[in-house]
Amino acid sequence: MLWDEDDNDNSERLASTVNKLLGNVGPRKKLLRLLYCVGTLNLIIWAVCLIFPTEIKDAFERVHDLNNKLSMIVLGLPFSLGMTATYSLFRLKYPDIEEQDLDSDMMGSYNYQSHSQRRWLVWLFSTIGGVVNLILLAALVVALGE
Repeated sequence: MLWDEDDNDNSERLASTVNKLLGNVGPRKKLLRLLYCVGTLNLIIWAVCLIFPTEIKDAFERVHDLNNKLSMIVLGLPFSLGMTATYSLFRLKYPDIEEQDLDSDMMGSYNYQSHSQRRWLVWLFSTIGGVVNLILLAALVVALGE
């Protein structure tokens, strides 16, 4: 089976760690540094895939044959880099997106709902950014690795 109870516990620990790391990137300087690091890593991965597409494809096929979970981790790297870069860009545009303000005034409920929808859309588009990064990179490797 792909997921066991131990995997679920590990996933919860990983989610809390990622939440702590991304929750603390509020200041603009930290966001820019994170965006620079993630963008550089992503650029390096793209350059390696452009230079050695056949070797990357063969290596991934060997890893996939060896262990399915390990291949998911390998696929998770470009996904997480794209998602983190997109999230950082949105955090630069909306710096207060993760702050919880529960106002008790008349429009407090509406403001909270509007803020929650914006936060949900930021996470949705960040996930889409990661998926697009992964799909484009996989398509590049498959197309050039023939």
